[in-house]
Amino acid sequence: MTLEGLIAKIVGSIPARRGNVYQTTVRKRRPDGTVRENGPYFIWTRCENGKMKSSYVPAPDVPRYRREIERGRRMDVLIGELWKLAEEMAEPGKKTPRRSTGRRPC
Repeated sequence: MTLEGLIAKIVGSIPARRGNVYQTTVRKRRPDGTVRENGPYFIWTRCENGKMKSSYVPAPDVPRYRREIERGRRMDVLIGELWKLAEEMAEPGKKTPRRSTGRRPC
């Protein structure tokens, strides 16, 4: 893939998000012993600067968040390809590695 094609795919993946959206409910025990469930609530979790961050997401926005997270996963793969391409360009004269004379037994 060419650099221009790769950049076009990356730009086409925006807007994107990292992380995941989870659904949860909150159970509370009342003084009379009954249990009450509240929810469902949706939580978007992601890692920022080495720390886990969480935010509540309104239920109507969950499908959009999930689409953006999927685009983020595809963008992550594309950025990996961009790194490979950049490293290949950094060493243009390097040949492909040679194989040894024979396979080594495991």
